[in-house]
Amino acid sequence: MALKKQKVHGNSDLILEASGELTIDKSGLWTGTCVFNFPAGEVKLIPAQGAKHPYVGFLHVDRRRIVMSPGLWKVYVDYAGMEDDRDETEPTYEFSPGTGTEQIETHPDFYTIIAGPPSGPNPHTKPIYRDPVTGYISTDNATAEFDRFSLSGTLAGVESYIVQNNTIWTKTWVRKSKPVTDPIKIVDKPPGADAPDYGGNYNWLELPLRYSLRGIVYSCSQSWQCSGPKGWHPLVYPGRKK
Repeated sequence: MALKKQKVHGNSDLILEASGELTIDKSGLWTGTCVFNFPAGEVKLIPAQGAKHPYVGFLHVDRRRIVMSPGLWKVYVDYAGMEDDRDETEPTYEFSPGTGTEQIETHPDFYTIIAGPPSGPNPHTKPIYRDPVTGYISTDNATAEFDRFSLSGTLAGVESYIVQNNTIWTKTWVRKSKPVTDPIKIVDKPPGADAPDYGGNYNWLELPLRYSLRGIVYSCSQSWQCSGPKGWHPLVYPGRKK
């Protein structure tokens, strides 16, 4: 990184007091703060939004804060940017797992292993099925509905189970051009080599991209939310599937 000669924004009345240090975050966004002194009230001397850093040409003004005192004011100028040799940085990813509960009868193995069908219930868990109209115990596979597990069964009192849901996978990066946002849509798997893949009917909702202008570059973030065991339904989320 070649340093530029000091240019105090072309005005001798704006004096650079400190150029501070530079920080690079995990998404590739560079930030730094310079402190300038200038005559009280002469706010027109403050570096403009988007103006270049006095030493590092790819950093530009992102935010300014003024501290007033008699005769001389200070302005703390925050700069942000990314290196010039690429259009966007390498993304970083963050995994935030989550869980929830579902009714036990929604378990994918409920009618095959856990409880068995009404006509052949599991003798160990002892599920009770009832006719939805009469309320009587029923063995009709076509109409009977699960009521509960018998008190003498091994799953007595069990009504729900913990499932993987509300899990979020987030991509963060920086780019030079303004990003385009798309509507929510269902995808099979989020991007990234280490993205989780739960198989089965699990899928993901691709949420709209978020971004903020930092200097003259865009700090971007996009998240994907994992479904429950049955997946996100395309009737509810009809966006184009990748």
